[in-house]
Amino acid sequence: MPIYSPKSSGGPEDIVRYGKQFLTAEQKAQALDNIGAGSGGVPSSGPAIGWRIRFIDQYSGSGGIVSASQLQVRATVGGIDQCIGGTAISSTILGMNDLYTPFRLFDNDVGTLWACATNEPFPWAGYLFASPVNCGQILLATSTSAVQSPRSFQIQKTYDGVRWITERTVIDEPTWGSNEARPYAVP
Repeated sequence: MPIYSPKSSGGPEDIVRYGKQFLTAEQKAQALDNIGAGSGGVPSSGPAIGWRIRFIDQYSGSGGIVSASQLQVRATVGGIDQCIGGTAISSTILGMNDLYTPFRLFDNDVGTLWACATNEPFPWAGYLFASPVNCGQILLATSTSAVQSPRSFQIQKTYDGVRWITERTVIDEPTWGSNEARPYAVP
């Protein structure tokens, strides 16, 4: 499984950020998977301490912002949300405003939302659990501003909170409706 550290210099963000206009969403996802791939002593299967969505493309007209109202991590398809007792995480928060913190993704209220900072190249949001969990399905719901919803994204997991492994890449999703929820199976 591909592994990379999102904070390393010269990492996937740097390469893809400058080549974004020349790559399709699928090519960007493949580049992210290929850069820095290696075992590094990290397991490739089993329960993970964290799960996140890494947004790699959005719809035009979004104003450079990605937002979502709900994110659930389920052990099985159609199962219950496991995001209890851990910590909500994200790459940034729009305007550093408490109204848009990652906690809002896990509060079971479609009236609240997480939003990334404007024009962040590859924003992400997720959850670090108190103990490792399996994931068979992710449920992602848009906010009332459907234009800020993702078009392409990766479902990733971590065993150490630092290195993230892409479990699934979703490319060119159809336009979202306001507060629409979509489930995604995780292999």
